[in-house]
Amino acid sequence: MIQGFGNTISGTTLTTVLQLRTPNEMLGKVMALRSSVGNVSDAFAYLLIGGLLSAFSLPLAFTAVTVYVFGTTAMFYGLRLRHARQQTRMETTGQSVGK
Repeated sequence: MIQGFGNTISGTTLTTVLQLRTPNEMLGKVMALRSSVGNVSDAFAYLLIGGLLSAFSLPLAFTAVTVYVFGTTAMFYGLRLRHARQQTRMETTGQSVGK
């Protein structure tokens, strides 16, 4: 149930951002790629969780997945902050900012 809520929120947000930032002539290709990557990542996640559940107890498997999710979230948040600081620094010094 929690995964369902999370997928709804993140999937809708990702789809909206992709549609807003993708040129119209590339929209079909980008959305097809998003769908393909999503299907492959779902299959990988099911294999990973299934393997964890068969090797460990349910509480231990959930703990491992929780640590992984929080760890990757912190890593990506840190990368985003670093990028934002670099952009701010470049803008204040008058350098051009590449995207």
